[in-house]
Amino acid sequence: MAKLNAFDFIVTVALGSTLATVLLSKDIALAEGVSAVTLLLSLQYGIA
Repeated sequence: MAKLNAFDFIVTVALGSTLATVLLSKDIALAEGVSAVTLLLSLQYGIA
């Protein structure tokens, strides 16, 4: 945790929240969750 900057921490929390929502909610399709995680990871890679 000490080596994470604020942006990395926010991305980690957002990824965890997205994964938890996809796994626990029946209203969100798996394909939507996978696309959301892919988008977050690609944005994080592009910005970092």
